[in-house]
Amino acid sequence: MYSQPWPKFGKGCDRPEYIKAMAVKKIVVSSLKMDPEYSHKATRRQCCEIMDGGSIKDGTMKIRVRKCRATYMVV
Repeated sequence: MYSQPWPKFGKGCDRPEYIKAMAVKKIVVSSLKMDPEYSHKATRRQCCEIMDGGSIKDGTMKIRVRKCRATYMVV
């Protein structure tokens, strides 16, 4: 879990284009337990999904890590 260090370690950003980013105070990342052998197979990747449609509730953004599906393009 990531928590925003402001205001303890510095000041926040006043730029209007960063208002939504500054609303994030905490990022919670979750995942199902993955098979350890999965990473030993040729170039497998995990994908991230931003939960709740990207909405920030009580300063928290939720992200889920999961296997990429065959139709996904990794860039």
